[in-house]
Amino acid sequence: MIQLEHGALLLLLLLPPMRTIALAAQNSNTNDEHIHRGNVKYDWKSALLNHDSYVTHNDQYDDNQHHYNDDENSSTSSVASHSSSSSSMLMTTDAVEPSDCKAGGYYNVITGRCELCGRTCGEYQDEVGTFHCKTATLESCGAHNMVPARNLNATSLEEACKEVLLGTYYRNSYEQCYPVHACGGTACGAYQDETKQTSCKVATLDACGPNRIPSIYLDGPAISLDNVCQTVGKGEYYITQDNCYSIHNCTGCGAYQDELGQTECKMASLEDCGPYQVPNMILEDDNSVSLRDACHPVPKGNFFQNSSEACYPVQPCVGCGAYQNETMQTRCHTATVKSCGADRVPQLVASDESGGIGAVHLQDACKEVPSGTYYTDGFFFDGDTNNYDTCYPIHNCYGCGTYQNETKQTSCNIASTELCGENRVPKLVEAATNLDEACQSVPVGHYFYSDGDNDDCPTVHACRGCGLYQNETKQRSCKEASCGFVPSVFAEGATEEAQACYYESNTITAGQYLDEDEYCVRNCLGCGMYSEENATSCQRADCPLKSYPVIGFQATSVKQVCQTLQAG
Repeated sequence: MIQLEHGALLLLLLLPPMRTIALAAQNSNTNDEHIHRGNVKYDWKSALLNHDSYVTHNDQYDDNQHHYNDDENSSTSSVASHSSSSSSMLMTTDAVEPSDCKAGGYYNVITGRCELCGRTCGEYQDEVGTFHCKTATLESCGAHNMVPARNLNATSLEEACKEVLLGTYYRNSYEQCYPVHACGGTACGAYQDETKQTSCKVATLDACGPNRIPSIYLDGPAISLDNVCQTVGKGEYYITQDNCYSIHNCTGCGAYQDELGQTECKMASLEDCGPYQVPNMILEDDNSVSLRDACHPVPKGNFFQNSSEACYPVQPCVGCGAYQNETMQTRCHTATVKSCGADRVPQLVASDESGGIGAVHLQDACKEVPSGTYYTDGFFFDGDTNNYDTCYPIHNCYGCGTYQNETKQTSCNIASTELCGENRVPKLVEAATNLDEACQSVPVGHYFYSDGDNDDCPTVHACRGCGLYQNETKQRSCKEASCGFVPSVFAEGATEEAQACYYESNTITAGQYLDEDEYCVRNCLGCGMYSEENATSCQRADCPLKSYPVIGFQATSVKQVCQTLQAG
């Protein structure tokens, strides 16, 4: 029977049943501290003494070394890709030899398998076939400005360490595996311009220097004093806020700042702004860096409200007859019918396209009332423009015989039949500037009458009909000819009786016909209509093939009222 010490026997019982252990039966000395497995010699006492280091490991690790993490319980790993690619090779359920365990792992005599180093802080193994992991320390990592890291399958000291770069610091805690954090982001003035530090440096007002203040750096780790010091420029001021400093633009009535690094803004007064200017309301984006920026002029055509609470608002002179021909005024002038002078009355003044300037001169606040028009001082709605005009609206003289031969009048003149004079009567007219334009002639051969339309204004017509004529002017009707035994003639604008009677011959000429009912000679007129001599009616032409009828006047043959079709 094989003789083993009680410790060796206990270890033997713990070995997996699949493993075949060849013990040296020849060696029965109970004091022998070694047993053999194949050609490998084991120190069982050492194995038992180091039992905890082989069996128990922390399975929690983080392979994101290069991401700064504020979680105090997190740790990092620098070569996650290496560990993931090698883990399947090292971890196996089959029995292996110690020599099978490569760098980055060790041989666990309890499980009989290769296991990975790097499950605890700073673990690594740069040799093959070993029975334990090596451990990196602050001192051993320090040569590279690094601290221990948790990196599964670490095969070198460098892989078991992580860098503490500029702009970062590490917490000196082995239990948390020296977590690395970024300086900046939330802490006021926090930065670090050295590597492998256990805290951040904090900028102060004195450290930042003239015209600069500490700030929170948000663009990554702060690696220098410049990262966390911000200049307080002109047009700005700074305050203490939330345990840090914040910069703000100067805003408000007359606010400006023409110096660097200030804690408040300057405020311009009426006296500060000087002649012709008042304090201006400064908004967030105005960048008010001088007294000139904080003031603005009150030019001609404008006025200002003398109120510091409202910040002296400057407004254009607008309204009926409003104007201002001086600068720095608190009200506008108002033009009157009298002050506007001859031919002019006040007009409604609006600001320019930018809304900034109203009327500057008296003449800008007045408008002309020319001849042919009149003005009123009441309310008027312009239907053409859909606008209301309450400032002396101007109207054209419009109506029967209306006219105005003078300027700046409040009404129109009206021509009557008597006023129009000999041979003339009033007519419907617009914007007539004299009596002649408001009247119309009624010559011989014509007459006038009122038909109830156009405000009963007379209309002039030619005498037109069988035997009608007029040999006098300005008559209200036509005369009827006494032709005796000869027929009358259908005439238009006949000025004497002879033109209304058919005295030419006893024969009715071709192109005309005798209307026997009225005993009146009429012209043939109409589409395809013609007549021959002594006709009593017109005939409609029967146009030949490839032709068509046309309108004829006093046509005497078919040929005159038929048009040949053009080829094509």
